[in-house]
Amino acid sequence: MKLKKLNNMQVFNKEQRRALEDGQEIYNEFVKEIKKACSGDYSKLLKKNFAFTSMPGLTKTTTIKKYLDESKVNYIEITGKKSMRDFLYQLCFTIETYKPNIKKPLIVFIDDCEFIFKDNDTMNIFKVGIGKQKRFTYSNDAAIIGTKKLPMPMQKAILKNRLKDSEGFSFSSENVHFILASNNKFPTEEEARAKEAKSSGPTTEKMISKAAIGDRLNTWHIDFKTWEEQWGYVANQILNNPYFGDGEFKFTLSERQQMIKFTWDNFSKLKSKSFRAYEGLAQDMLENPDLYLDKWNSSKHLDISYSKK
Repeated sequence: MKLKKLNNMQVFNKEQRRALEDGQEIYNEFVKEIKKACSGDYSKLLKKNFAFTSMPGLTKTTTIKKYLDESKVNYIEITGKKSMRDFLYQLCFTIETYKPNIKKPLIVFIDDCEFIFKDNDTMNIFKVGIGKQKRFTYSNDAAIIGTKKLPMPMQKAILKNRLKDSEGFSFSSENVHFILASNNKFPTEEEARAKEAKSSGPTTEKMISKAAIGDRLNTWHIDFKTWEEQWGYVANQILNNPYFGDGEFKFTLSERQQMIKFTWDNFSKLKSKSFRAYEGLAQDMLENPDLYLDKWNSSKHLDISYSKK
């Protein structure tokens, strides 16, 4: 596969060019799946919810949001929630506000909400909500009491869906589709059952529950077989995008090539091997235009071990 918009390839050796090509191929497949999830057209898909997982710092969130914005679909982002209760407060209010239907479904992008996988109870709530029943139910003594601290519109949405026989609430997720971004890969049911065959206990039960959620989603995990693929995945995007800091700062091709070659030469020692590594290198270029190489080669970016004489 030829690299898209890749100029001055002569500055890279054969091994580096191959790594860049492999990295771009992985990225292209990732983007293809994200576009499918963000299109809102699931007419030919048996599963209509999605999860994208990888190590931190591979721009899952920004890429998903980019294509959600471009697709012009009806979507809302829920991020940074610390409990299932708070998540369901916002989700219930959102569904009551948007009133999704078959002609105007709603996509909910869930990011940085690892509480979902906290225990079997939270996972079961989520599993039912995205499953065939399409209903989220939160039955807890603190569920209704907690609404007193909410803004009035949200409080009304929760109370409208209050359970009759308990201090909880329940609402439909019909015509709602979910896209999750997570740093943790979903285990397969085969992996979970193999774990169960070897040992039982809370950890195994959680693994089985998480596998059951993954089985209800179209899952896509960015996996690297070699360090060269990981390097190429990030490096080719840096090479093709001159902007850093939300587009505020532009770096020349030669500056970006220098960053890329530095990360190749020092990959095993880099403290960060994601986009954050390049952000740090770019920041040093801005702040120390004459001394940035000293900064790059310091313990700020490299894991340097010193032996005692």
